[in-house]
Amino acid sequence: MFLGTAWLAWAGIFAWMAGREAAVESPPTPAAGGAELFERHCASCHSLDAMRAAAGTPDDAPRRKEVEQFLDGHSEATADQNRQILDFLATGHAR
Repeated sequence: MFLGTAWLAWAGIFAWMAGREAAVESPPTPAAGGAELFERHCASCHSLDAMRAAAGTPDDAPRRKEVEQFLDGHSEATADQNRQILDFLATGHAR
């Protein structure tokens, strides 16, 4: 009887935690563009103008590499999503 009750309690806690994790972690949208990715991963802490100034222009390879390294170590986005964000910041439009 005790083991059955303990098992049900454990199963309930596990189900609650699994549901909670799913609610917190939303799956990435494959078709998301740089603007949407910026809003999802960056905008809550960083202003668009400041990040655009930091990103520079598409031809500024040293600055682009620096911002790309920042995003790789700072953002929860994938490397491809970070490149899309950087393209958006550097060009002013999503790809």
